[in-house]
Amino acid sequence: LAPALVALLAGAASLHRLRAPLSPGFAMSAATALALSVAVLVWQLDGHAWQVDAHMYFFAAFACVAVFCEWRALVAYAAVVALHHLGLNLLLPAALFPGGADLGRVLLHAAVVVVQAVALIWLAAVLTRAFAAADAALEDARHQGAEAARLASAPAARDAEETARQTQEAAVQARVVRDLGAGLDRLARGDLSTPIPDSPGDPFPSAYAGLRAAHDALLSRLHNLVGEITEVSVGLRQGASGIDRTARTLSDRSEAQAATLEQSAAALAELTQSVRATAARAAEADATSRANRLQAEDGARVVSEAIAAMRAIEQSSEQITRIITVIDDIAFQTNLLALNAGVEAARAGEAGRGFAVVASEVRALAQRASGSAREIKTLISDSAGHVETGSKLVRRTGDRLQDMLEAATAVQGHLSEIAAAAQEQSAGIEEVAAGAAQMDEVTQANATLTQETTDSAAALRQRADALAALLSHFRMGDVHPAQPVPRAVSA
Repeated sequence: LAPALVALLAGAASLHRLRAPLSPGFAMSAATALALSVAVLVWQLDGHAWQVDAHMYFFAAFACVAVFCEWRALVAYAAVVALHHLGLNLLLPAALFPGGADLGRVLLHAAVVVVQAVALIWLAAVLTRAFAAADAALEDARHQGAEAARLASAPAARDAEETARQTQEAAVQARVVRDLGAGLDRLARGDLSTPIPDSPGDPFPSAYAGLRAAHDALLSRLHNLVGEITEVSVGLRQGASGIDRTARTLSDRSEAQAATLEQSAAALAELTQSVRATAARAAEADATSRANRLQAEDGARVVSEAIAAMRAIEQSSEQITRIITVIDDIAFQTNLLALNAGVEAARAGEAGRGFAVVASEVRALAQRASGSAREIKTLISDSAGHVETGSKLVRRTGDRLQDMLEAATAVQGHLSEIAAAAQEQSAGIEEVAAGAAQMDEVTQANATLTQETTDSAAALRQRADALAALLSHFRMGDVHPAQPVPRAVSA
């Protein structure tokens, strides 16, 4: 497909030349065909390592278009290259640059094309004026020759004089044409250091001093232009070298930063796992503390029930004590009654003897009941003391359990806060880890862009070297434009 396209473009340009040779339209069609041919070549190198280097053919072909000395052809070439770069950068980047679209590189190429277009258009305009001046001189020489031929038919006396004058004029014109042709030939070979000679021993004809001055002025302007372009090329080369060094340094630093960030991301991932495990253990401790607090609350309830039971026992002991006191009083009264009965039985004599025996037994029984009541009262008193002591101990135990419950509640609250803080720390560290991972991705992307910048700087330096190589064909020197001399009026 590529050879067919190139052949088609060449055929179209050739057909245009046959129809209108050396016309502005032919120059524009030839420039367009040349630009499209280079575009096809770059497209065919898709994915090849030389695809970027092939872009230098655009600049070399641009210089070739300057041979037409037609500014419209140069503008057409620059427009085709600009449309080609902008269009393919959006529609088909692979046919333009390896690795995808690159607007920065397109703008760089556009800047170089604009600078080269301005220089070549100016050069084409200057050369066009120079060639026009040369054509005018040659046309003047032809008119002079025709005038000499016309005067050849004059009388013999005038013929000799006229012939001598014409011979002298022809020699002067031949000298002018020879010097001007030699100057243009030197200009075509790139010699910008040698003006048309005008020595005191062999001066240039004053009648054509304006033509020599125009040639030398053109030579001086070209010399200055090429010198300025050379300086710009040197500066561009130095700038490209500095950009290349800076880009390489930045690339090395980006790679080191990416490696450090990757290690930091790995460390953050490990820290995230550790904090997550700590949060899990804190949650387990919180659950255990809640269970302990519940058990302590159950213990406190049991102790409260024990205290209530001890208080009930104390109340029962007090009631038993009161009952024993009543029994003791009853026994005391019974003893008094038995004593009185014994006294009355003694008074009754023999008739009350049996009643005395019964009274004696009742008295003994009352005394035993009173003694038993006193013993029971003593035991009840001792038991009440022990119950009171136990009740005090149970109350103290309840107080201690309440303190333990409050402490367990406080510990459980602290553990809950610790668990919540650990969970928040885990979430925060996970966010930091995600941010570090994102920074790692951004750093990797920056490293890739830095590498592309390095490649672009290297390509710019290569193009600067190519421009310097093109400019090296010009031979420079100290050129001073000749002062214009008024043209002499021939008699």
